[in-house]
Parts: sequence; C-alpha cells; structure tokens
Amino acid sequence: MIIKEVQVNKGPTYKRGRPAARGQMHPILKRTSHIRMIISGEPKVKEPVKTVKKIKKTSKITKAIKKVTKRESK
Repeated sequence: MIIKEVQVNKGPTYKRGRPAARGQMHPILKRTSHIRMIISGEPKVKEPVKTVKKIKKTSKITKAIKKVTKRESK
C-alpha cells in the first residue's frame, strides 16, 4: 500500500478555563485536528495459517487411557 496524500486540518477547539486570582479565569484552548490520509494499492492478504494445539498428557490421563484400552481389548 502506498500513501498518496496526507492532510491535517484544523478541528474544533475545546474552551476550558483555569481559576485565577480575585475570582477571574484564564482561558485554556485545547486545539484538535482532523487527519485525512489517501492510500492507494491493494493490501496483500495472506491465507490464515492453521494451528494445531498440542495437548500435554499428564500421567493421570495416560493411566486412564491405558485402563480403557485394556478393557476394550478384552
């Protein structure tokens, strides 16, 4: 993907105040901006990779599996 154009324009200004001496207020201007980007090209999408989770066998599970297989074989 290629960035063709980037524009940063003036956004709304939030007006806040800070208390000052003798009950006055000093203004605080919190300026914001609008950001616009124009992108060209097609994104390269890779096929999702299938993952297989390996289950860790504990000694209790292996003992239970052995018991079941012995019963089935009889």
